[in-house]
Order: sequence, then C-alpha cells, then structure tokens
Amino acid sequence: MEKFSLICDLVIAIIGVIPTIISLIYLVRNIIKNKNWNMIMKMAMEAMTAVEAYAIANPNMTSEDKLNMALEAIKKACGSAGITVDDILIKQIIDYISEMCSWAKTVNTNVEVVEVKTVMLAAKTK
Repeated sequence: MEKFSLICDLVIAIIGVIPTIISLIYLVRNIIKNKNWNMIMKMAMEAMTAVEAYAIANPNMTSEDKLNMALEAIKKACGSAGITVDDILIKQIIDYISEMCSWAKTVNTNVEVVEVKTVMLAAKTK
C-alpha cells in the first residue's frame, strides 16, 4: 500500500510539473523570437537606408522595387545570422517596413508644414 501511495504522489507531481515545463518552453521560445525580431528590425532599418540612398541615384525605382530590394537584403542578412525566414516572418517584415515608411511620410510632411509656416512667418515679420 505504501508503494501505491508513493507512485500516486509521483504521478501527481509529474502532472503538476508538466504545465510548468510547457510554459517555460513557450517563454524561452518567445524570448529567442523577440531577440531575433530586434535584430531583424535593425537589419530592416539598415536595408531601408541603403535602398533609399540607392534610389536617390536611381530615381526610376518604384516603391515596390525598393521593398523587393530591401527584402532581399534582409533575407540575406537573416541567412548570415542563422535566422530562418518563412512566409510569416516576411509578412511581419513587410508590415514593419510599411509602418516605418508611413511614419516617415507623416513626420516629413509635418516637418515640411512647419518649415513653410516658419518661412511665411519670417516673411510677414520683415
């Protein structure tokens, strides 16, 4: 009877530990994924900067050409870093690039408006 009680206690302990182990695995996986995402964001910023510099010299590039060029650079950088690139990651990268471009357009538009208002104000005060 004592062995049966010991086996029951052991089974209960194992059942209690399994969810904790599963949670720990998910936590570690998310930490690794977030670390990779931070690295990918840096790669994306560098790629976008390089593509924009290239686009200045080649004004015929479309937004789609720029995106494709940046994606190719990011894919190569991810390959060098040992990061597997799948369709889900590509979608996240495209969304991130779109968000950054949208943000940059908003900021640049606001800066242009402020500059125009400043010039107009300076002209009125003269």
